Amino acid sequence: MATAVPASRHAAVATCEQAIQSLGGLGMTWEHPLHYWYRRALWFETYERSSRAYLDEVADTVLTGSV
Repeated sequence: MATAVPASRHAAVATCEQAIQSLGGLGMTWEHPLHYWYRRALWFETYERSSRAYLDEVADTVLTGSV
């Protein structure tokens, strides 16, 4: 679980950013729901524990060898 959370958060933000680029900025208008999804994805990156905290946990597990 510790690796899935930051990976999914990053994927959500990256997907929204690519969609905005593909739509040529149309996704940032109020008429298109993409602006809401993008703001929500950015919010998820910082919700509860930051992605950095999850990645630190993974690094500790890998470096100490404990499972």
